[in-house]
Amino acid sequence: MAKVFISHSSEDKYFVNLLVALLDFHYIETWCSLTNLHPGTKFPGEIENALKTSDYMLVVVSENSIKSKWITKEISVFETRKPGSLVIPLLLESVDLDEVVPGLSDYQSIDFMKCMLTGFKELLQLFGKEFLPRSERRSGEKRRDGENRRKSENRRSTNLTQRMRLGFWKSYSSACGIGKFDDLWLSVRERFKVIDYLKYAANEYVYLDETKNKCDIDDVLEKATNIVWEELRKKDEFVKVIYVIEAVAEEIKRNYIVKPIERRTKSGRRSVVDRRDDDKL
Repeated sequence: MAKVFISHSSEDKYFVNLLVALLDFHYIETWCSLTNLHPGTKFPGEIENALKTSDYMLVVVSENSIKSKWITKEISVFETRKPGSLVIPLLLESVDLDEVVPGLSDYQSIDFMKCMLTGFKELLQLFGKEFLPRSERRSGEKRRDGENRRKSENRRSTNLTQRMRLGFWKSYSSACGIGKFDDLWLSVRERFKVIDYLKYAANEYVYLDETKNKCDIDDVLEKATNIVWEELRKKDEFVKVIYVIEAVAEEIKRNYIVKPIERRTKSGRRSVVDRRDDDKL
C-alpha cells in the first residue's frame, strides 16, 4: 500500500484537512502533521520517520509556503532518503515554485487554482483511483455467452469481497467502537484484539483450500491477520484501522475459496435469530 506524505504550511490547513479526508476516503494512506503527530512525541523524529517510509510527497503550494521553513526541510530529507520517488506540487495560488524550494519547478504540478474538482480528479488518477466512484449497478442484459458468464463471475467475486470487507468492518467497529480513520497501533496486543473482534463476521463463511478441503475458521483468520500485520509493520507502527480490517478480508479472499453460509429457512426467510444477530451490527 502506497503511503503519501503531505508537506504544507499550517496556514493552509483548510485545504489540507479536505485533502487528507478525500485521500483517506479513497483508501490512500497519508501522513500529515495535522492528523498524525501524537501528543508527547518528538515531532522532528516523527516527521523524519514518516518521510523515510513514504512513497510519494504532496507539496501544498501557496503564498504561505514561501514562509514555511518546514517545507524546505521536508523536501530536502525526502529527496535524500527517497531518490527517484515522486514529488507533486499542488498549486493553490500563483507562486514561483523555486521561491518555495529551489528546484521545485522541475516537478510536474497539479493546478487547483482554476478548478479544485479537476485538481482532485487529476491527483486521484495519479494513484489509479476514480474520484468518488459510484457503486456498480447491475446490468439488465442477459449473460448467456461465455464472456458474459465470466464477467458475471468476476462481478460476483468482487461483490463477495466487498461484502466481506463491510462485514468485517461492522464486526470490528461494533466490538470496539472506534472510527474508520482512527490510528491503530500495530502491537501484538492489538493484533489479538483484531482476530477476536473479527470472529463474528468470519463465521458467516466457509473457507476451502486449493483441494477444496474445509479449513478451520480460527486458523484462516489468524494466518491472514498475521500476514497483513507483518506487511504493514514494515512501513509504520500506526495505520488507519480501516486499512487493516479490509486488508485482512482481502487476504482471506485471495488465498481461499470463500462461500457464504446459507442462513435461510425452508420457507425462504431468515430465522429470527439471524435477524436479531444482524441488528447487533
